[in-house]
Amino acid sequence: MTDEINYDDYFLEINFCQTGQHFEKLKQEAERIRKILEEFVEPRKTRDISNQLLDWAVELDQIVSKLTLDEHVSKKYDYDGWFFTHKSKKPGFHRCPDGLHFLQSLKHGNLKISKKREQEDIAYLLQYLKEQNLGMGQFRLACLKNYGSIDLVRKETLKILLAGEQD
Repeated sequence: MTDEINYDDYFLEINFCQTGQHFEKLKQEAERIRKILEEFVEPRKTRDISNQLLDWAVELDQIVSKLTLDEHVSKKYDYDGWFFTHKSKKPGFHRCPDGLHFLQSLKHGNLKISKKREQEDIAYLLQYLKEQNLGMGQFRLACLKNYGSIDLVRKETLKILLAGEQD
């Protein structure tokens, strides 16, 4: 990871997700999700949930912007909105959705909430979505800051583990 960042580009890239057409798309997706949730939950709660998901989408966009602006990451990986893949065509990928892909992935089938277990279902849904999406992005960003790589397991650790298997 490089210490030299063009802060003007960095600022523009980070704030792009909160302005203009992109943010409008995020809001449209949050509204679509709110309408789906209205089948299962009262309107006040659907607004709270869709607003929380919109906040997470914006945060995911900020994380992805930081990752893609990093010189090491941009040289080594391509990004398609869901995955960082090696430019060298090596096998493997690193999952980290941007905000729009995160929201677009939420469909009727994975937003069902039981009336009998409404509180538990909402809590589980939000916890799961946060851990699997926002948590993944935050973890990849932390790996980049601490180890200079978006890999979840450092190469040194893999070598130690693989060496232990051969014994």
